[in-house]
Amino acid sequence: MSANLNKLVVMLEMQNAMNTKVHEQWFSQGFEWNRAIWVECAEMLDHYGWKWWKKQTPDTEQVILELVDIFHFGLSLRIDGQTSYLDLAKQLEEQLNSPQTADDFKQTLEILAASAVADKVFNAEAFAGCMAQIGMDIDDLYRGYVGKNTLNFLTIPLHTKQENVSFYH
Repeated sequence: MSANLNKLVVMLEMQNAMNTKVHEQWFSQGFEWNRAIWVECAEMLDHYGWKWWKKQTPDTEQVILELVDIFHFGLSLRIDGQTSYLDLAKQLEEQLNSPQTADDFKQTLEILAASAVADKVFNAEAFAGCMAQIGMDIDDLYRGYVGKNTLNFLTIPLHTKQENVSFYH
């Protein structure tokens, strides 16, 4: 198994563990992971800058953190409880190796958001396009993902399962 494929399998396993900690029956809850993706896209756009009437400089570090958040939700949308992590990782690896880009980062981000809104899917190719246009690679994604997942896992209160508590910081 390639190093990148192994990283994807690890992230899928970690995401399932996170989701299970939040709700043991998370598959049957109908969580709208696609909505979380497009809301994160909107937040990211603010960090990148889109206001033509105002001087804005992209906050690349914050954009990368938002991409990591989107990946959490994208993995959650892909995990179906039937397809093996290895098979899901192979699909993701192929898609992440085929970035879909538009003329600039903002337009690529809009493709990612539009897929989440209209088709209710995680468009890994557009996600990879965003990564490429911001200068992020799979190693950056992996480091950011593992760090954020670990933080989230440690900070979820035990009562989260009974209450509506936000845990994705």
